[in-house]
Amino acid sequence: MDILNKINTYKAIIKIINESKDYLILITPYVKLNDELKKCFIQCKTKDKTLIFREQINYNDYKFLQSVGFSLVRNFDLHSKIYLNHNEILFSSMNLYEYSINNNLESSVLLQQNEVKKESLKVIEDILKNIRK
Repeated sequence: MDILNKINTYKAIIKIINESKDYLILITPYVKLNDELKKCFIQCKTKDKTLIFREQINYNDYKFLQSVGFSLVRNFDLHSKIYLNHNEILFSSMNLYEYSINNNLESSVLLQQNEVKKESLKVIEDILKNIRK
């Protein structure tokens, strides 16, 4: 387990995207993409990509995310920010929002999937199940 500052939180999100294999799940209420994130999404070959968000995404970002294969799910009750792939889970205060990345004080906790007890992963499964209702 690592506790990360803003810069390392953003780097961890990029790494989770770039190293995703089986799946990529991004849970974040607010989305406004910068060029670096867009480039990562274009290069991401993972077929199972899901973005769960709360607030309306601007039209260009929404269309872009669809074009690179994301399933987009909106949930008005979402407050969590969780980024995960087959190997890592990041619990964070950071949204995928350009302003947050550049200006806010952010932190996160990065875990390797093998550090997490299987029953603890049920928390994320419950979030996903409730969001998709």
